[in-house]
Parts: sequence; structure tokens; C-alpha cells
Amino acid sequence: MTLLIQMAWRNIWRSPWRSGVVVGAMALGVWAGVFMMGLAQGVNDARTAAALDDFVGHAQITDSNFTANQDVQALLAQPAQWTAALDAHPEVESWSERLVLMAVLQAGAASAPVQILAVDPERESRVFNAPRNVVAGELGSEGITLGQKLADQLDAGLGDRVVLSFQDVRGEIHTVLFAVDGIYDGISNLIEGVQVYAPLAALAPEVLGGDSLALARGAVHQIHFRVRNLDSLDATVAALQGAVAEPGSAIVRTWREISPDLSYADEVLAQSLLLFMAVILFAMA
Repeated sequence: MTLLIQMAWRNIWRSPWRSGVVVGAMALGVWAGVFMMGLAQGVNDARTAAALDDFVGHAQITDSNFTANQDVQALLAQPAQWTAALDAHPEVESWSERLVLMAVLQAGAASAPVQILAVDPERESRVFNAPRNVVAGELGSEGITLGQKLADQLDAGLGDRVVLSFQDVRGEIHTVLFAVDGIYDGISNLIEGVQVYAPLAALAPEVLGGDSLALARGAVHQIHFRVRNLDSLDATVAALQGAVAEPGSAIVRTWREISPDLSYADEVLAQSLLLFMAVILFAMA
């Protein structure tokens, strides 16, 4: 073994220039591989973080029936117990309740199918970036806020009157007139073209069909929340699930379950980077 090491050492110094070129090429190859892996991972992490901050969230509490078919009647059981558990958990940074329903929005002679997110503006702004990225007006407590793409499509501006038509939990059709209070700019044109923010306090009586009991318990479809550290998300979800005595058909989903494509992209990238680095190392062997 010692003889082999001595021969290898002497062989290196037989042609210092050649050896330097080989070592330099290997070092450059390893550096390039590590740099590309870091760059690709950074870009992917930034894309994931932007999606979580803009419209996915860290986790969501909802009814399993609502997840399956977006049934407007599938209201979350015991919302007060869930919000109390969220307030009590030290890792939960913020949370926001939502009523979610499909509707038709009409502005002048134009109309478009939309998804209404009835929210508390202040709470929603603590969980998501989109409500804070209002380029005109504000996310108000009386009017609605449109995405930039939808506003351009319908030629709707601040102060314009628009009509929302939707079905309540009893199956009755409601038509509500709102003024456009704001226009937001999200990271996704697809989201901008369909998601409309409306004030929860104003829309809840319409959506719940005047159900006084549902109004009294603050019935909603979803509760989104953020944690202080994403590494603690799974433990936080487990703790919240154990904190509510009678969850009924409620489920808690992490961002990986809400948006599987983001999780799948992470897995594919990790495998691709390992393969990429293996090819570089094999080529230098």
C-alpha cells in the first residue's frame, strides 16, 4: 500500500502542469455541480415559498366533504374550538377564516365565473401576501377586491359596481351588489383571473341563508394558518388534531396535501439533482 502511494505521488510530480490541469478540471467540475444544485434548489424553494405566501398557505382546516366536491353546505364543524386551539399553540403565527363558493360576477355587459373568498381583511393579510399586494385601492371591509387579470378582462375599475350571483347553503340563488374597493396583483395570472375577495361579515348572512345558529357559531368552510417554522408544521398539525374533542369530519391538511404539485416538484428536483451530480462524479472518475 505504501509503495502504491509513493508511486502515485511521484507520478503526480512527473508532470506538474498535466496534474494541475487534471486537478483543476476536477475541482471546477465539482464546483459547477454544487453551484448548479444550489441554484436550482434556491429557485425551487423561492417558487414554493411564493406559492405558500400567495394562495396555498402552510396548512388548512376544512371539512372532508368540502375538499371532495366543494359543496357549499359542507361547513366546518366547531370552528370556535379550532380557532381556540390555533390561538393556544405557540407555533401558530396567524390564521384566517374563509367562506368559499363559486359565483358569477357581472360588470357592465361582461361576466365571468369566479371563486369568492369571503374573508376578514385584517386576518387574511396576516396569512397571505395577495391581500397585501393591492396595487389599487384596498382590501376593504365593504366592497370586493379583484385580481388584476380579472379586472382587465371585465374592464372593471375602482368604484365600479359589480353583481355577484351565487347559491347559498339552502340552494337558493342570491344576487348581491358590491363596489370594487381594490385590485390585487398575485404571482399567478390563473389565480388573478378567478379569485375574488369579499368581506366575510357582509357575505356570511347571504351564504348561510339567514341561518341564525350558523351565524352565531361563525360557520366557515376553511381556516388557513401559518406556522413560525415550517419544520414544525407536521408536529403542529398533530397537536391541533388532538386539541379538538369532537372534530367531526374536519381534517387538517398541510401545504403538501393542498397543492401536491409543489411537493411533487420538490421530489423530482431532488432526484434530478442527485442524478446530475452522479453523472459529473462518474465522468471525473
